[in-house]
Amino acid sequence: MSKLPPPSASPKMQDHIFISYSSKDRAFVDQLAEKLRGLGHTVWIDFEGIRGGEPWKQSISDGLHPSRVVLLVLSPEAVQSEWVEEEIRTALSLKKMVIPLLLRPLPPDIPSDLLRGVIREIHYRDFTKGFQHPFEQLLQDLPKPQSGMMGYCAKLIARLAALPWGLDHYIQEQAKLLPIYASPYDEGLRKQAGENLLKRLKGSRRTIVLGEPGMGKSVALERLAWELASAEPPIVPIIITLREYDGAPLLTWIRLMLLASDEPPIRDALRHPEDTERYLRDTPLTFYLLLDGLNEVRPAYRETILHEIRRLALQFPHYSIIVTSRVQDESWRELRGGSFDAETLVVQAITEQQAQAYLTAHLSAADAGALWQRLDERMRGLTVTPLLLWLIKEAWQETKGRIPGNRGELYASFIERMLRRDDDRKLSASISREARLSALERLALALHDQQAISISRQQACELIADEVLEALLINGLLQGEEVLRFAPHQTIQEHFAARGIQAEVEAVLQAPARPRWRNLFSRPEANRLDEAANTWWAETFIQLAGITSDPNRLAQKIAERNPWLAWWCVREGRAVNPETERIIQAQSARLVDSDSAADRRNAVQALIRLPRARVIPELARLACDVERSVAEPARQALDELGEVGKEAIQRAFIKGFDERIQKLNALEKAEYTRQMADYDQRRGVGVIIRNGISLPDIDWVPIPAGEFVMGSDKDKDPQAYDDEVPQRKVTLPAFEISRYPITYAQYQAFIDDDKTGFRDARWWEGLALPEGHNSAPGEQRFKYGNHPRENVSWYDAVAFCRWLSWRLGGGYALEEISTWAVRLPTEVEWEQAARGTDGRIYPYGNEFDASKGNTRDTGLRQTSAVGLFHAGRSPYGVEDMSGNVWEWCLTDYDSPAPRAEEENARSSTRRVVRGGSWVFSRGFARAAFRVSLLPHVRLNRLGFRVVWLPPSQGH
Repeated sequence: MSKLPPPSASPKMQDHIFISYSSKDRAFVDQLAEKLRGLGHTVWIDFEGIRGGEPWKQSISDGLHPSRVVLLVLSPEAVQSEWVEEEIRTALSLKKMVIPLLLRPLPPDIPSDLLRGVIREIHYRDFTKGFQHPFEQLLQDLPKPQSGMMGYCAKLIARLAALPWGLDHYIQEQAKLLPIYASPYDEGLRKQAGENLLKRLKGSRRTIVLGEPGMGKSVALERLAWELASAEPPIVPIIITLREYDGAPLLTWIRLMLLASDEPPIRDALRHPEDTERYLRDTPLTFYLLLDGLNEVRPAYRETILHEIRRLALQFPHYSIIVTSRVQDESWRELRGGSFDAETLVVQAITEQQAQAYLTAHLSAADAGALWQRLDERMRGLTVTPLLLWLIKEAWQETKGRIPGNRGELYASFIERMLRRDDDRKLSASISREARLSALERLALALHDQQAISISRQQACELIADEVLEALLINGLLQGEEVLRFAPHQTIQEHFAARGIQAEVEAVLQAPARPRWRNLFSRPEANRLDEAANTWWAETFIQLAGITSDPNRLAQKIAERNPWLAWWCVREGRAVNPETERIIQAQSARLVDSDSAADRRNAVQALIRLPRARVIPELARLACDVERSVAEPARQALDELGEVGKEAIQRAFIKGFDERIQKLNALEKAEYTRQMADYDQRRGVGVIIRNGISLPDIDWVPIPAGEFVMGSDKDKDPQAYDDEVPQRKVTLPAFEISRYPITYAQYQAFIDDDKTGFRDARWWEGLALPEGHNSAPGEQRFKYGNHPRENVSWYDAVAFCRWLSWRLGGGYALEEISTWAVRLPTEVEWEQAARGTDGRIYPYGNEFDASKGNTRDTGLRQTSAVGLFHAGRSPYGVEDMSGNVWEWCLTDYDSPAPRAEEENARSSTRRVVRGGSWVFSRGFARAAFRVSLLPHVRLNRLGFRVVWLPPSQGH
């Protein structure tokens, strides 16, 4: 037998009690560990069912090294065990206190010299005649557990180490092989955005953690609680399992969780419910409130729990609150925002590399490779879920090289193993296996019908006989005392619910179709298939698809009620024929255009599981959806196709832009176009590639030659300033002006144009620049490609025009501005383009309207994507001339020249800016309003647009 490895880097605890024993003595060890943990001791015993492997050896080593005491349970089997001998050998070499506990008389011929010496030289406690008295004697030998809040933390750690599914060192070792990563929900669920969930949670204040069943949400909270409670000084975690929530205030639940530690100082401080808030405020420790399973709260209490979480966030703003939920549940969406301003994280699936490393560590390399090769595409898809990967590994070890074929069979294999273990131990000899399975099915269905995860013992006894219930509690598939639930995971309940409805559902599938005339006079009878429309039953139907005898008919019937769920059933159940896949695809496509956001979310979930090349158009439309929860997963799926997917999104965005925008208010428009900034290739917004060079794609709007009314009449416009009067008629030749201000993406082409862009000295020659002004551009505040470029000076804008003019074949000399292909508009040109010929006060009319431009009155509090306010465009169709950003004009404010070529571009004089901005109110967004700034000024509300004179004619 190989020796134990050295310990891991930093075992945290230094006062463990390590129990060395033979597996034959497990019942006694469980009783002993439970008693010790109840007193606050952290007890390490190996995980039931361990079959060796390096992680197991490492976990034993990590259990021994930080332990203060090693309890050696002596029995005839223990003194024959090589592992027990190795554990005691290591303990003695580490100078640990070893206390033998005699459980049964020992044989005279003990083979191990080491164990004979230990028994002979060390006084042992004798448990051969009873438990309580020697246990009380043993307590005198052990270190005294801590008390008060320290005792609470110690007992919490002890509870987390409890069997059979506890967070002992073995699971800590598994955590190293399967670290839990999460990515921000609002960033598209992309792998590259992921980071270690525990590290993220340790620094968080308000967090919602989302994930599919079995992804490790609850385990993550337990691991976090373990690490917080064992810190120095401890950070106090309070775990509340929301499946048990009954509508009481959360402060009441916190009090009960603290009182459950039975620590006298806590009990004295919390004599009355009203003491809880004061106690939390006055205790000189930090608290973490960990709320597990928002989706498991009974419907009757959903609104109450959301209100309670928000209220607690207001009462204790400096304490962290973390909530977990299944991603499909809608309650977490309602929780976000307001007083619970939480970041939302999505637990990421484990990678194939992590799954294979896990299997290699727990099996031999050859077995791990053979197992992986035996997994088909569907089964490999299941390995992204830690719980299912563990089940696959267990099934392989149990069957010596055979694995179940799908998700439902996988759970059935696990349950079969648990029941067979009972039979081998003769724990349920008087209760047949059929009776136990039938009872579990009835219990699961009763819970599922109530949308509940737990049931009182009294209610359970009304469904199944008391002796059957006791048998079920022994096998570990049920847990609890007065309140019972399925273990180790909610998916076990869902598996038994699937078994419970199997016969009824298959009878419906096999029943002949009703004549159409009957449907005219009576509605079809309700049946279990109707539950497929309810997300609560989703996992149940997925598991049913793995055990049903008619997977094709089942999938088709589910598709009539819930197409996305039908596809999951196809993916993770039994194989179906091509016709079934075609039907399901057609059903899911109908949801793409639904008015319901929930339907469109469901459509995304269905489509991303289909071959991508077949559903690119549908996914692209969904990727442009105004509902973020619809668009982000669709965009992620298409991003994985590279440029093909990105181009599909760009086309879909342009095609439906006007229609989508019209349905949104100003805030919604702004948020939507920020989300879609990377895909916004509307004409005039982005760049084009010409001869391998990125150039601004400017949408030129022709302004005809002729006369227009310039300036203000104070009788018609009481807001007018003196420098706007008198109102007069001005005649201009034809010119063209950019439909939008120059965008961030367009100006970036100037910056990125290697040695001939921003850093080329030619564009700055002759300008009266302050020293160092052209050493670096101003920093854009709102970095979205489709927003106006801001933080640009007049000099920056002129340099951009000179560069672009040169790139388009025009001149750039300051004295020959009439040869430029592109330049800044004069203020006269700007005003004509903004108001047309009739002297209107705003580009869209004489009355201000906050919904027709981005001003302070609009309430966006930042720039917005160009072209959002179509109703605010000028008579010529020029947009964003009333708000968004101030716009530089070529004109000298104090000495405006009649023509552009007469302007003194070499001077440092004040220059005219026009159009108002997101910072200023209505009066400044009038078409005639003029103000000046020094040309070196850069502000996050200051941008520019450009003109072309003479007309561009086809450019």
